[in-house]
Amino acid sequence: MWSSAILIVPEVNLQDIRKDLSDLQRGLVRIRQELVEHFTDLDDNDRYGKQMWNFYNKANVQLEDLVDDMRHADITLVDAIRYYGEDDKNMLSSEFYGIFKTFVTSYKVRSIRFIGIDSERTA
Repeated sequence: MWSSAILIVPEVNLQDIRKDLSDLQRGLVRIRQELVEHFTDLDDNDRYGKQMWNFYNKANVQLEDLVDDMRHADITLVDAIRYYGEDDKNMLSSEFYGIFKTFVTSYKVRSIRFIGIDSERTA
């Protein structure tokens, strides 16, 4: 019924993911600068330059997808925090997910106990 992924959720820290994403963006900007500086005019035999431009273009698309995913994660987290009546301005993702994990685990344990008690009553 419940995903086992819920057990590792408290380890998710969106602040760390944002930092890593920012590092990737800066790195890709540096790669582009190098390519523009050294590989703007490619001749037909320059396989390295072509390969690097292909790498950059693919990485850029994938990074844009990651940025969209991060935006979606931020929006979803804020919506979830607000739904449960918490202050989205002062709560870290890891704090929210920790509380949520405790709730889900407690709910799961209570459900199992209730099912056991209910089946004992009907037996």
